[in-house]
Amino acid sequence: MRLSRYLLGIAAVAMVALVGWPKSGGQEALPEPDPGLLCEEPQGLAYSLECSKAVAGVGEPVELRLTVRNAGGQAVVLEFLAGQECDFTITRGDLVVWQWWRPRTDGTTGRRLVLEPGETLIYTAVWTGRDDRGRPLEPGQYEAWAVFLGEPAAVRFVGPAGIQLR
Repeated sequence: MRLSRYLLGIAAVAMVALVGWPKSGGQEALPEPDPGLLCEEPQGLAYSLECSKAVAGVGEPVELRLTVRNAGGQAVVLEFLAGQECDFTITRGDLVVWQWWRPRTDGTTGRRLVLEPGETLIYTAVWTGRDDRGRPLEPGQYEAWAVFLGEPAAVRFVGPAGIQLR
């Protein structure tokens, strides 16, 4: 799957989920990736993406960690309307080779969460150097991305973080 189609798909899922719900602000254009992998929103939310390894072999687990912190002075109400809070992907060039997101099986379609000043949400996934079908990937440079789907942030892309597969 091409990265651009994936990003459009995630944005479409988020937009469909938000139809009919009041928004706390307008949609903003997607930002360019932050070289430091740390982004801060006007609401005071700070995002970071970390990988447990910069170099890994096929089969070696690499933990991907998305941290969302309320760095502001006021509580932020987050709405997760589509039943999905975040996603992780691995890309090579503009191809998505692995995607973490799995549908929820508990019937939950969304939730509301109040993130107080200083509080943090942490999401993790493990990638083992394989594609979505479980096939080993070729050695080379890959990029990890995280997508946060909490409104009022709407769709927030964090990354990339490089991983060298050997």
